[in-house]
Amino acid sequence: MCASTRSRSAVNPLAQSPSRELPPTPARVHGEQITLNGARDPASVRSSHLRCSGPSSVFFGVSGAFGSILKRRWLLRTLAASRAPFKVICSPCTLAPLPANGRDGSWATGFTAERDLLLAHIRRHVSGRAVFVTGDTHWTMVYDRDGLFEARPCPLGIPTPNDITLTDPQAAEDARGKPGVAYADDDKGHVAFVTVSGHRRVARLDLTLLREDGATPYRRRFEQPVATRAP
Repeated sequence: MCASTRSRSAVNPLAQSPSRELPPTPARVHGEQITLNGARDPASVRSSHLRCSGPSSVFFGVSGAFGSILKRRWLLRTLAASRAPFKVICSPCTLAPLPANGRDGSWATGFTAERDLLLAHIRRHVSGRAVFVTGDTHWTMVYDRDGLFEARPCPLGIPTPNDITLTDPQAAEDARGKPGVAYADDDKGHVAFVTVSGHRRVARLDLTLLREDGATPYRRRFEQPVATRAP
């Protein structure tokens, strides 16, 4: 299962008292795991058993298995029911429509029907802002276009050259010229920090990419209004 079914990253930082300043809640994402408010999701299972795109291509288990249907329903239902201003969805598999990691599992390579179903569900039925944090690819990228935001830090300690740069030495350079690519690096590993905070009726999510040499080449802040609770 590539989509996380145990992640509790959809956090409403203002659920208790929207009228006061709240301290930031840090989360650190390194490769294929995210830690936010003590919830850890390894999300380390690859889906490499399917190579086609269509109604039978699933990312949530073996094709046709009843369990995979339940997992997908769980994800869609949970996202729609959440009133949190941000939904942080963790997956080891990338979603952006760029060639990357097609061999071991990519939502954009062979699983576009499943990816498009999820993204359409988010657009139509999910409140707030969805943020995807992905991994399992040996080059770092941030994609932001058409409502899809994906931060994909390459794990630390990945040597270069590697499987990406040997087969496509210009992977990051070529990606920087593609629409929607906000950042790309195939030379160094990165760690992503996600910080959730809020003030009054505005929730904030700050995402920072920290490169292994200590530089912070990418920062992005999201803000969402917090709905007033009914009396």
